[in-house]
Amino acid sequence: MFHGSTILSIRMSPNSEQMLREAYDYCIEVTRRSARNFYYGIRLLRHERFASLCALYAFCRELDDAVDRANPQEAPQLFSLRRQLVSSGHLTNPDKIGRAFADTMLKYQLPQHALHELIDTIESDSVGHRFETMEEVRSYAHGVASTVGFCSVRIFGIHDGGADAFAEALGIALQWTNILRDIEEDHRRGRCYLPQSELRKFGLTVEDLLTNEKTEKAHLWWKTAVEQGRELFRAAGRAFPPEYRRQLAPALAMAAVYRMILEKMARQPARPPHLHPIQKLLCVFTALLRLWNPFR
Repeated sequence: MFHGSTILSIRMSPNSEQMLREAYDYCIEVTRRSARNFYYGIRLLRHERFASLCALYAFCRELDDAVDRANPQEAPQLFSLRRQLVSSGHLTNPDKIGRAFADTMLKYQLPQHALHELIDTIESDSVGHRFETMEEVRSYAHGVASTVGFCSVRIFGIHDGGADAFAEALGIALQWTNILRDIEEDHRRGRCYLPQSELRKFGLTVEDLLTNEKTEKAHLWWKTAVEQGRELFRAAGRAFPPEYRRQLAPALAMAAVYRMILEKMARQPARPPHLHPIQKLLCVFTALLRLWNPFR
């Protein structure tokens, strides 16, 4: 769980309302285009909080994209600028994402330590990962996803730390689902986030999963990996603070979509999971109406 005591205090040069509105509009468009599953949860928020979640997403998306492009000049410069922004709120030649995100940090007092950890973890992808154990995967998921959760719950309106344990657990569950969903894409980029010790138990490599996915060994590995995901969702459910159910409705919606993706991979592990927008809406509403529990 995040226990950071540093509360961000930033000084930002005055910006016109028009420039700030344009900055948020840009972040909303980035999120709408790119956040296939995240978007379904945050659409439940009122516009101001929705726009701030989009600024948070665009901040993360920009850093992710910089690592994926692997430009040796541009990426380090961007990471340096974003660390400066998080530390001081000072914007040098402010861009739209920076302007909107600085406003969001100030407005919701996002935890500075969590943001630095997020930046460090995303940047570490530039050197690649080979995790030996599931615990190492969980540590990575904490850095890249739970940290986003700590910021998100504050934008949702929960500032007393009462939802941090849930944010920690849900972030890990969502990221493990992402890891299983993106095995092939990550492999093409020279990355593998699967715990190697678990693969060795079944006598497998990641290449085996991609080329011999119908073997008995692969089937047993997938069954184990999906069950690990289910247990991560159950852990998030145990950490769910019922007194904040209304504020956490967007997180519940995201959990519902990701849990449905996990279950689709359980049925068809060899195929990239795809949910039709109507399927996503259906699982969101059944979860919000308590007709289905994604944490079971």
